[in-house]
Amino acid sequence: MSSDLVEIVHNLRTQLGQKGGAALSTLALAFRVNDTKKTGFYGFDDFDAVLNKVGIFVKRQDLSKLFRHFDHEQNEMLNYREFLRAVQGEVPPRRMNIISIAWDAISKGRKEIPAQEVIGNFTAQQHPQVLSGEKTEQQVFREFVTNFENAGNVDDIVTWEHFADFYASISAGVPYNDDWFVRMVENAWGISENPNPGEVPSALLRKIENVLREKVRQRTKAEGIESETLRKAFKQQDLDDSGLIGYNEFLYALELFGIVLEPTVSAALFAQFDVGSGKMNYAEYAAALYASDSMAASYKGLTIDNTPNSKRVYLDTGSVLVSAPSAAVPGVGTGNPQVVFVVGGPGSGKSTQCARLAEEFGVVHLSTGDLLKDEQNNADSPSSDSLSLLQDAISKYSSQGKLNFVVDGFPGSFENLDGWNNVFGNSVDLKFVLCLDCPEDILEKRLLNRGKTTGRADDEAEAVKVRFASFKKDTVPVIDQFAAQGKVVVVSAVPSPEQVYAEVRDVVGQNL
Repeated sequence: MSSDLVEIVHNLRTQLGQKGGAALSTLALAFRVNDTKKTGFYGFDDFDAVLNKVGIFVKRQDLSKLFRHFDHEQNEMLNYREFLRAVQGEVPPRRMNIISIAWDAISKGRKEIPAQEVIGNFTAQQHPQVLSGEKTEQQVFREFVTNFENAGNVDDIVTWEHFADFYASISAGVPYNDDWFVRMVENAWGISENPNPGEVPSALLRKIENVLREKVRQRTKAEGIESETLRKAFKQQDLDDSGLIGYNEFLYALELFGIVLEPTVSAALFAQFDVGSGKMNYAEYAAALYASDSMAASYKGLTIDNTPNSKRVYLDTGSVLVSAPSAAVPGVGTGNPQVVFVVGGPGSGKSTQCARLAEEFGVVHLSTGDLLKDEQNNADSPSSDSLSLLQDAISKYSSQGKLNFVVDGFPGSFENLDGWNNVFGNSVDLKFVLCLDCPEDILEKRLLNRGKTTGRADDEAEAVKVRFASFKKDTVPVIDQFAAQGKVVVVSAVPSPEQVYAEVRDVVGQNL
């Protein structure tokens, strides 16, 4: 596809994502229902009408480009199945893995299973939207049945291909949040992405429990009882008042305290109090956690191992992602500077959006590039240490009572992140990471066009390739790690700067 078409399809996916996970299935159903002659093809006006029926609106010019691309026979007819496949895109490996695990659990080795058996095995009780209160259990179940049938699974049997296609369409409607998608599938079929606890050192489990104690302490009022705070958090997940919760409810409760663990570790933690039926008595767990006052509320020595298949521990400390032994649990309401990292590919508009936030909200916009340039222009012996310059700038503005910061284009690597943790420790609070997302083709086009007018050396073709390679190699893994913590908020940077800012200002206004 050309960069123009990539941008158009990206905008379509964004609209579908805003309508919920079943939007693509609804669109597919609309195409099938309105294809009265069962040809699989649509003329231009009918194609536009079907999109509009499901609330998808595309500019006439963009729609013409889209239509011409899928009019392979050049007979003024579009193949809607090919169009749907293009919008659906590839299912990310992690999502395909959990779909496969679900199929194996349902099919038990069979190649075909009755459709009613699939529906009968589905449970909505622990669906993320039910747990969050957005929808009732009955609403989620009805939506599943309707969408499953709308996807064409109304025959007597369902195959792996049917099942995978159904969840591929759901995946397309949840474009950015892998964790949410995995949790949704896990809870629907009573499975786990990593069901086997494995061997996890008991010392590591104790360290995690110490962190949990500290997070609970932060949430407990002065006159409150910490074990009761924890028990009540678990009880929120006990929807049938049985006194027991399952593995996924346990994970969700931990997330309420900002703790997200690598599956192997969380399974081992849960297994300690598993009563033998995949359930734990959470009152006993809360009491046991506070049975000994000898547990120090610290986690010195807790680090992240980034090697593949390692027993990694991810902990959202409420401030920064733990990646160094020196990191410490921050207090609540400490008056610390509040920081938002703004990341995205070259040309995604980070500086533009940060500048507008500074203008409207009065936040301090810090760019390591600008700080280094100012230092080189104004200092007799300029520093090349961007972290020291960030530390000096945050300290200076904080002393003036300015405590809200957006840090543009940082961290660009794990080295940056480790340096940040070492320099700031628990003296600043990282609120979230704002990621401006845009396909590389579109970014490249922007940079090359900008280079024609600005003459910037880093906007020339060869330099642009190097910048993209560096971003994918060094920065994307850092964003992925933050995403695993639920710390990333993604905003599409494809539309105009004004449209992007409308989304950015809402995000920042709600979170900072």
